[in-house]
Amino acid sequence: MRLFSKHKSILSFFCMIFLYIQHVYAIKIDETFNANWTGVEIVDADHETADKIRNHIKLPIGKPVIYSEAEKYKSSCKEFNENSANLNCSILLYSDGSAYLNVESVANNNQNIYRDIPITKNKNLSIPKKLDSFYEKFDERLSFLMTNNMEFDESHHNCYLDFSDPALHEISKKIAQQCQIYNDLLLKVIRFSHNVEERRKAAILLSWSCDPNNLAYIAKWDLLFDPDAKVRNNLARAYSSRISSEKDVASLKSLIPTYCKMMRFPTHMDRNKALFSINEIIGKYPELSGSIHPQCINRISHIGEMSILENVRDEAKEILNKLKQGNQHS
Repeated sequence: MRLFSKHKSILSFFCMIFLYIQHVYAIKIDETFNANWTGVEIVDADHETADKIRNHIKLPIGKPVIYSEAEKYKSSCKEFNENSANLNCSILLYSDGSAYLNVESVANNNQNIYRDIPITKNKNLSIPKKLDSFYEKFDERLSFLMTNNMEFDESHHNCYLDFSDPALHEISKKIAQQCQIYNDLLLKVIRFSHNVEERRKAAILLSWSCDPNNLAYIAKWDLLFDPDAKVRNNLARAYSSRISSEKDVASLKSLIPTYCKMMRFPTHMDRNKALFSINEIIGKYPELSGSIHPQCINRISHIGEMSILENVRDEAKEILNKLKQGNQHS
């Protein structure tokens, strides 16, 4: 299960909890987390089909989540056979205690939309032990704060990811120093490593790297099309929070088609990150609005109409409003 922020979502473990902060993290949780069923998120369907799926699942809206029974709702997705649907369901948990069943329509050729990890001498690249140790301390402290519902702020005032929590602040400084040394290695781990856990960690660690050339490298090698959803999510998050200060307009422009493609991937995390990133790009550089293909705009409009999640629906609607305002001023 997954715990999300209503704004941005990040990691995906067996169980997660997502905070109501703009730049969200997720952590492992156990079955003591109290949540109530809030709704069924269905994007890739029309209204009639979405209603049929919801009636088929019969999620007990307003009732507490009983984790031992949660699997039956996920299984019911696979039993929905109308229109040859191939549905996959997951549970999204939010830090305010709301819980959603997320329904995705998965195509049979789904794996063809992601990049292949090449087989090279670099396939066993990994995170250096010292940097990995700092990351584990960061993850441990973050988990403690989140499971105890302790508030903290994050920022990028020093270019790298930083926090108001004193312990996270000190750890962040150490991680940033290491990432300055190992920036190129982190990129190579994401591009070449066949160890998905190493790629996931490397993608998160780029949040502490300030190298101005990273964005162009990510765009050139299609790193946002990693076959693993958590790698894509972590990498997109590492850079979406910096778009407002990004000066490489050409790279941002080249990433718009990438985010438009991500928006079609059958995961909540991809939609959330793609929408947030596009929203940030055209908010900072309105002149790039014209780089959004009409098909992509149609997709954004459809998501804004169908989604019931704030961190998806509202991002889509903000983009559409900015595009409308831009057309009025042109």
